[in-house]
Amino acid sequence: NHRPYAEVFKGIGDMAIEDQIGIIYCAFKCANTDSTVIMPKQNFIDYYLDNFTLKEVISQLQEIVKGIMGEDLTEEDVPANEGN
Repeated sequence: NHRPYAEVFKGIGDMAIEDQIGIIYCAFKCANTDSTVIMPKQNFIDYYLDNFTLKEVISQLQEIVKGIMGEDLTEEDVPANEGN
């Protein structure tokens, strides 16, 4: 609810596992906007709880956070500053 990303991400470790998987679900939905596959959030959470380890969830969350914060950008991804 309108908090800075850094503040939200700082508290991820304190979130319930279902809420952490909810972040992965949001990333899944954003990455698959043109997909015809629709999976309700609770089904997604249940699937993750049954099929992924905590280590895998944490690793995926870290990748999502890096992507949002731009930490995984390469030089090709960053537009050149014009006028510098």
